[in-house]
Amino acid sequence: MSVADEPWRPATPAAARELPQSGAQLWLCPLDDDCSEAGAALLDAGERRRAAGFRTPLLRARFIAAHAALRSLVGAALDRPPADLRLVAATGGKPELAPGQGELHFNLSHSGGWALIGLSTRWALGVDVELVRPDPPLQVSSMAFSAREKAVLEALPASRKGSFFYAAWTRKEALAKATGQGMATNFRALDVADGWAEGGGEVRAAALDGPPSLWRFHPLPPLDGAAVALALPALEGVVECLLLRPA
Repeated sequence: MSVADEPWRPATPAAARELPQSGAQLWLCPLDDDCSEAGAALLDAGERRRAAGFRTPLLRARFIAAHAALRSLVGAALDRPPADLRLVAATGGKPELAPGQGELHFNLSHSGGWALIGLSTRWALGVDVELVRPDPPLQVSSMAFSAREKAVLEALPASRKGSFFYAAWTRKEALAKATGQGMATNFRALDVADGWAEGGGEVRAAALDGPPSLWRFHPLPPLDGAAVALALPALEGVVECLLLRPA
């Protein structure tokens, strides 16, 4: 049975203390169960300033909930109080722990009422979640897809174009975050079409700077109304897919 055949397993943040030493945990976090901003106490001053800049209370509350969930999980994995963690932006804007805070790789993505958080003690990783629109912005493919990806998209029936578009886009975003290059990535140089229908596959990212050049996309449990992706180095390891529940 593959990961994609299994549901997201409900767990509290304490499960992050049992993070696999050779693999990763992927946490799906609902953001709208409680938008009371109670998590604001876990954030640092910079995160609270960013939250205050959102134009609606809902967007502000979702940002707070996503970043509070990240701190809760990272804190549990390191056995440290979440509010005491110091996070900094690395090259490309990817958040990481400040020196002396501990050794842990993590990544966060949020869209609508969902956040996706990846944790690994050993490997750099990237995650992405995107709400699926009934009218996907297929025009983005002209700027961000490889020639082969555009050919695949063109050949698919209309009923499957959206599925491929979101699978490819979330993979590209996850890989760009895993490498730390972010939006500086040459997305058209990446071809992530292999295995897209099954949710798996590998990509040799020769156009990206630095090792490793071979990355794997792991099959993940489906999420109704959204697309999700996880990029890890192409090495064997366990990936646990968990649904965050309050402690």
